[in-house]
Amino acid sequence: MPEEFVPAWKKLGLKVKQTDPLAVGIVGTEQNENVKRKRKEPKQETDANAEKGPKKPPKRVKLPKNERPPPPEADQLAYLRQYHEDKENWKFSKQKQNWILKNLYTIEESYAEALDSYVDGLVGGARDRVVEEARKVISEWNEFMTKEDEEEKEKEESTSKEVAEKEEKIEESNAESSKSETSENSKPKSKTQEPPQPVAPSESKAIKARHFLELLVGEKPKLEFID
Repeated sequence: MPEEFVPAWKKLGLKVKQTDPLAVGIVGTEQNENVKRKRKEPKQETDANAEKGPKKPPKRVKLPKNERPPPPEADQLAYLRQYHEDKENWKFSKQKQNWILKNLYTIEESYAEALDSYVDGLVGGARDRVVEEARKVISEWNEFMTKEDEEEKEKEESTSKEVAEKEEKIEESNAESSKSETSENSKPKSKTQEPPQPVAPSESKAIKARHFLELLVGEKPKLEFID
């Protein structure tokens, strides 16, 4: 009889783990299902605040005007006030000085004393610039007011003559106007642009200009219709 075939691993005395292929397939499918469940299931937040969602900021309550805090002070105004109140710790800034000179006539009245102190301390070209601008403002004011006064006087003088002439020519003008209206309606009207009228500086600006001029060079010129 032929000898029974013996595998080599049996001859060597090795032991091999026998795995059930059916069992392996079952375990593999269970693992895949667990992975899919984890992917589908949403993450549960442990934080109680996260479950409720983000909190909305409280609405801002508007206070009445008398209870509202004052607006923050501009850097240029703080610079001006420090010059007047705490000059030892004050540091010069060319940028802030240019802003002050540019807004010299519009700075709040509450800073008037500090502004006078700062203007009085100007030197060199900045001082000359303020003096020149103040003289220009006063000149424009006086010129404009004088011109208006002269125009009003001329109108008053001419009105008496015009009234007499108009009374004599009422009938003639009425007849001529009826004829001219028909002819003017047939002709195209040309558009005429009036030249821009000069605008005088405000009264407060003129008064401030004289104040700065008196402060810097001791001049106190007359202001028409004010003095």
